[in-house]
Amino acid sequence: MEKRSMKRPLNWIIACTLALIIFPVAARAGAEHVHDGDIVVGRTGAGALSVEYDFTEPTVLAPVNGLLTGWAGDEPGFDHLETDEPAEDFYILGSGANIVFEIVSIDPALVGNPLTDALDAPGEQLVLGDETLHRHIDWLIDSTDPAFNPAQTVWEVQFRLLDTGSTQYDASAVYTWGLTNVPEPGAASLLLAGVVLVVRRRRR
Repeated sequence: MEKRSMKRPLNWIIACTLALIIFPVAARAGAEHVHDGDIVVGRTGAGALSVEYDFTEPTVLAPVNGLLTGWAGDEPGFDHLETDEPAEDFYILGSGANIVFEIVSIDPALVGNPLTDALDAPGEQLVLGDETLHRHIDWLIDSTDPAFNPAQTVWEVQFRLLDTGSTQYDASAVYTWGLTNVPEPGAASLLLAGVVLVVRRRRR
């Protein structure tokens, strides 16, 4: 009876720690912004599109192997600002806006919406939506791409937002967004902790 009760917590620890490595993106959800971690889109008082998001840390993609091979994820998405923030010179979009995501530059082997739009070249665009937009882009670091560099750890896409609607807001600044295949340090530490627990239990 004692042996059976020991196996259950061991299996639970292993499953949980592996899940944190395989699905690092899920562990990050909701940690970066009040809009569930999304990139929030608004405008300045002068009428230029703007976003609110911290791009200093790269977005962690999870490993995939099947229809797509490499690392993939769709977080964060793009969401509209819901309340004016005058102190930040950040305001909600007006009725009639039509916001478009446009690639300025992108690293080889990185592609957005690989199964549909294949966003992988400067000038390519994707409509995000109107003033109530909320859309996610699937990103893939394609390890089967001939240009894939196995020594690379961060892939970058530079983008800007355009308004093709009746509001005709000015284009946003150019933002640099990094995406990585390296698991977050916290997830790696939890995995190590789980392995140590398993080893200690086996020695007893």
